[in-house]
Amino acid sequence: MSIPCRISWASRPAGQIAKLAKAHPDCEISFAKIGGSKTANAARVMALMSLGAKPGDVLHITVEGANEESVTMAMQELLNSEKL
Repeated sequence: MSIPCRISWASRPAGQIAKLAKAHPDCEISFAKIGGSKTANAARVMALMSLGAKPGDVLHITVEGANEESVTMAMQELLNSEKL
């Protein structure tokens, strides 16, 4: 699934994303910036920050494992929420 990036991924947003990813250890969750060459494990704050995502970028989310659909929806809700 692809989603537009609304904010720059500094430590706070990356921490929120990693927290959600760690809550689902039965899933492999990764992010990649469309047009970039890096893929980041969503459970690792520094990996997420290294993507350099900023407003206007488009991110691709990959979720593999148990409950893929519900985890994908939860990640999408977080990315679209005001919590970040």
